[in-house]
Amino acid sequence: MDGRIFNDSKYILLATSVAFIYSCSNNSNNIAAFKALDEGLTNSNKLIDRSTETIYKSLEDKLSDPGTAQKAQIWYPKADMIKKLSTGITDYIENLKADVRKETTLSNAKAAALYKQLTNYKGDLMNIDSAMTDEFEKNIVITTISFDTIQTSQKDFAKNFFHTISMETVISILSKFQNNIKISENRMINFCNSQISIAWIHDWPGPLVEINSKYVKLGDEIEITAGISSFLSYPGTEISINGMPVPINYNGVGIYKFKTTKSGKHFIPIKLSYTDQDGKKQTIDKIIDYTVAGESVKE
Repeated sequence: MDGRIFNDSKYILLATSVAFIYSCSNNSNNIAAFKALDEGLTNSNKLIDRSTETIYKSLEDKLSDPGTAQKAQIWYPKADMIKKLSTGITDYIENLKADVRKETTLSNAKAAALYKQLTNYKGDLMNIDSAMTDEFEKNIVITTISFDTIQTSQKDFAKNFFHTISMETVISILSKFQNNIKISENRMINFCNSQISIAWIHDWPGPLVEINSKYVKLGDEIEITAGISSFLSYPGTEISINGMPVPINYNGVGIYKFKTTKSGKHFIPIKLSYTDQDGKKQTIDKIIDYTVAGESVKE
């Protein structure tokens, strides 16, 4: 999973919005269309923010869980840095939008400063962690895919995005840049969160139950691992997850995988049966929960 928290289909409008802007930028009758586009991007940004906060809260919770605290202490600071960098650049762009509304345009000097800020932002993200650099360096979009992948300058940036266009168009483009940043922030923080598994280990011997992530999006794959925590091998061990018998592999655990189809919080029952050292049949019942962000698939 690459860390995306929404379905790709929900990004179709966002991915094509800049093309839409330029197709209309020379038509003075499209002010209402630009305002509608900016409103849609702003609403999208709010939805992404809510999703990102859910993931970020998941990371915070893992700091206080003995089963996850060690890894969370590694990945939470990285997510916190992503959050601070993203908030800084989106606030900077929001101030530029306020200036544009007063001045009706974005000056070449301010466009050059914005280019530098965006370039520094991506560079700072890619310096946080080498694993994230490998995952995201070639597929994070800050402006547009085509512009990000060619050698450009501040002059090219101002000419390509802000030359002889209306105030409404400038604001829409700035909102699109914010949208790109928030998508990148969401994906990278989710990547941090996905590096930490959730584990519960109780009495010895006891249930070992692990889920790859408790906060996911629609269509993501959930993987649950269950077994008996012990140095000893217990005969006749049986594992049932969500009412389905799960085969036990050579490591003595069962793995259950499925894709999410409904939003909200869900609960999965897990049953582990084994024969103890006294020859008695023992059964352990556990419940594991996870939360899915997004809209449910209509049946």
